Amino acid sequence: MDELKELPFKYLKIRWHNGDNQPFYGFKKDIDWIWPIKFATYATLIHAIFLILGATPFFLNEKFSIIISSLQILPGFYIASLAALGALQKTNFLDCSSDTAGDKDKDIPPGGPIAKIAGNWRNMSRRRFLANALTHISLLCFLAIFFIFLIQYLYSSNILLVTSVFYYIGILIVGWIIIFLISQMLTITLMILYYLGDRAYRK
Repeated sequence: MDELKELPFKYLKIRWHNGDNQPFYGFKKDIDWIWPIKFATYATLIHAIFLILGATPFFLNEKFSIIISSLQILPGFYIASLAALGALQKTNFLDCSSDTAGDKDKDIPPGGPIAKIAGNWRNMSRRRFLANALTHISLLCFLAIFFIFLIQYLYSSNILLVTSVFYYIGILIVGWIIIFLISQMLTITLMILYYLGDRAYRK
């Protein structure tokens, strides 16, 4: 049961190969955390300036419905990608050869993903890496959608009756979280595209 709970977050435990099977973050740390945090922080500062000038909070703006519509479509796309990944037959590009002990993750050249498998750090097959990444992105989509609808409901129904200072602080915090989730989703998606393109070229 605990393993099932951690399944959507396994992607965050993946490290990068440094050439001697030792885990290190490398540029994956930038993609997972640094870039989304920076973008969310800069966007929140801009959001704060607009709020000071009297603008409507971005997630309460009618134009924000365009982003919501896009987010509602994305989970289906990522889940369909997961289903397609599982339906694909074994290939040298996605998988390794198997033996009597079962499937082993294919050795990947230095610079590839590495994770703890059966207690040991091992290279990951491209199929396993993509499955973990797509699962995590799907979770981010659902979290962002749920969080946006929850906040819109709370503020539109006047459930949160607070002073103006705390009101705007809450708006900025919520806005930062939403932008961070969307940013991480986009950076991981771009990283997947780069990774697949790079490996296909090397292959």
